Amino acid sequence: MNPITRSFILAASLVLSALSSSASAADLVSEYNWKPVKIGGGGWVTGLVVHPGKADVVFARTDVGGVYRWNIDTNSWRQLIIASALPKAFMEQSEGKPGIKRSSAYHVESIAIAPSAPEVLFVAAGTSTSNPGTLLRSKDYGATFEVTNLKIPIAGNAEYRTSERIAVHPTNPSIVLYGSRTAGLWRSADGGMNWTQIPTGQIPIAPPFNKHEVGVLKVVFDSATPGRAYASVAGIGIYQSNDAGLTWKPVLDGGLWAEDMDISKGILYASGKKDFGLRRYDPSTGWTTITPNNNQNLAEIAVDPANPALVYTVTGGLQQFFRSTDSGTTWTSLVTNTLGDTGRAKFQSPFEWKMTSTLRNWLSIGAMVIDPHHPGRLWFAEGMGVWRSDDLRPDNDGPIFTDVSDGIEEMVTNDIVAMPGGKVVTAVWDRLGFVHTDLDKGPKAQLGLTNDFNSCWSLATTPANPNFVAAAVTHHIVHGKVFSGTSTDGGSTWTRFGSVNPEGKNNPEGLRFGEMVVSADDTKNLVWLPRSSEKFLRFSTDSGTNWQASNIQPEDWHGFFFGNRRRLAADGALPGTFYLHQWKDGSILVSKDKGATFTDTGTRLASYTHHSQLKNIPGRAGHLWFAEGRDHPAKPGALSRSTDGGMTWNAIPFFDQAWAFGHGKSGTSGGYPTLFVYGRSAADSAWGIWRSTDEGATWVRVAEFPLGIFDVVMAVAGDPEIFGRVYVGWSGNSFAYGSPKPKP
Repeated sequence: MNPITRSFILAASLVLSALSSSASAADLVSEYNWKPVKIGGGGWVTGLVVHPGKADVVFARTDVGGVYRWNIDTNSWRQLIIASALPKAFMEQSEGKPGIKRSSAYHVESIAIAPSAPEVLFVAAGTSTSNPGTLLRSKDYGATFEVTNLKIPIAGNAEYRTSERIAVHPTNPSIVLYGSRTAGLWRSADGGMNWTQIPTGQIPIAPPFNKHEVGVLKVVFDSATPGRAYASVAGIGIYQSNDAGLTWKPVLDGGLWAEDMDISKGILYASGKKDFGLRRYDPSTGWTTITPNNNQNLAEIAVDPANPALVYTVTGGLQQFFRSTDSGTTWTSLVTNTLGDTGRAKFQSPFEWKMTSTLRNWLSIGAMVIDPHHPGRLWFAEGMGVWRSDDLRPDNDGPIFTDVSDGIEEMVTNDIVAMPGGKVVTAVWDRLGFVHTDLDKGPKAQLGLTNDFNSCWSLATTPANPNFVAAAVTHHIVHGKVFSGTSTDGGSTWTRFGSVNPEGKNNPEGLRFGEMVVSADDTKNLVWLPRSSEKFLRFSTDSGTNWQASNIQPEDWHGFFFGNRRRLAADGALPGTFYLHQWKDGSILVSKDKGATFTDTGTRLASYTHHSQLKNIPGRAGHLWFAEGRDHPAKPGALSRSTDGGMTWNAIPFFDQAWAFGHGKSGTSGGYPTLFVYGRSAADSAWGIWRSTDEGATWVRVAEFPLGIFDVVMAVAGDPEIFGRVYVGWSGNSFAYGSPKPKP
């Protein structure tokens, strides 16, 4: 049968299915409990603010995971960027790709609180340095938000994202300043709703710095002189205003600019890298360089709001930690740092994986803030969460920092699989992934393939051994570091592939990133679809010691960061059988010789889909499901199935968007697995996690937005042993799991 005939069959089946389907948008949302899969931080907490006038009002922001408020009663954090807190109009934004625009609210570039109005919170979020982001305003401590009229590019996950660009006047909450990356400085006189650009003759628009759009990256008001403010412009200088931001003049130029600034009782401190170091500015006497070390590489500064002579500063990674009690004239190098075991011992976490990870050798800097309401307390936000010291005394050279990240779940997820015995294995950026033996407690360690900073791109299991799992692991910065391998005990212990040397170099060298699957009958037979310079699909018949080239060069763009793309699948029952979805023409290829030779089935599905997913059904020969992903406008049939090994396909008309697919325990003994999809109903445009117990004939919704989170869903998986349980992974908010409520 030729491709044209097969395409006709596919189109006809869509129409017939639409006419005969009894699918209905039933709802089980109220019958499900949702909880986070606890990890305890892990993504970069890039900023943190403490209210100067009201105790225990603390907010933390993240680069891809939203905004959190500290709960003093539970000693934990609560996510504020949830569906019920955002305006209906914002939640309905589509921009041609439903659900994409609103998810940018999790990429937070800056936050600010109003010193004279503690209930006011600003959140600036967006994903682009060329397209407008969103500035949100809350008047109830972040319980609800409204959208302001600031229309400038905002990029919460771009470089130079750890300085606060928003500043609110100390006594007049109507006056707000915003330092943009590409459009200069902006001012609002009505509490942040409407904005006017400061003339570029006063605050220039900065050109890219080191190829990055940085712009006006730090703005602060001086509470000692309420009309005074400062703004640091990347690559250009530092500017001062004495009329609440109406007019500006330079106070430091010649290309000298600060990455961080803090102010106490009229004294400004500014820190930066390279030739800037650390400087103090007294408006009556001018600038003084007070750099405590020789390399002049200071990442962050914290000044006591009540005592401008007490100053703390750190280098990148907190490898050096300094204190001055005399305004920077002399300095003490503190024992607490990451240079050695003694210094690292000063950081203690209840989450065991943080104590064993080599990431403790480098605590990336987000923010350091002295709490004005609790003497000796300093908050420290960084790449593994939030830490806090409560013994930061001028006479204590080794303050203890305790991890206070409970409630913050910020990971960029790639994959999730549920194993027998209640284990869950997750794959993430940066921290590799984890084995979860108790979903409500943090994991003990990263996946045992490496303790280094690394990323796991896909996980693969097989009916041949329910406890077997393979992991594709590659460092997303140092691409030559590959630590892929397998586990035969559900992820408790791991063995790297024989093709990977101790330094992490793989053979062939280009076999990196991408997707990996395992044959239904043989754990030694693996197929790897790389995303790198390697041109061929590779397969192994000896547990990954050797990787042979198949006859196929995938028609795929090798962008490794599209983590939820799943083009490769092993058959759920047939020995040595694998399937591949080609990117350019949407063809489905099949191999029946362990991955050596792939042939075209003649069918065509959606093409040019960066986020599509091709999945098998364990124990069902030839059963495949295809979710188109989020690359195309909504249309019925975004989910399709085949029962004959990809030769013919039937579209499921219920969905007009299908982003992620998974399966779990059947509702009946020996029955078809329960299906789970994150997608949108074609009938009423309702988004959610949907469940089917009858092979996709009917669907019920088990959540609209689990935990209220409307982030992009990267992975969905059902539990093989617990009926109805489903796991969800987001692009910046880690994982959650939902289970049917116990019946009375």
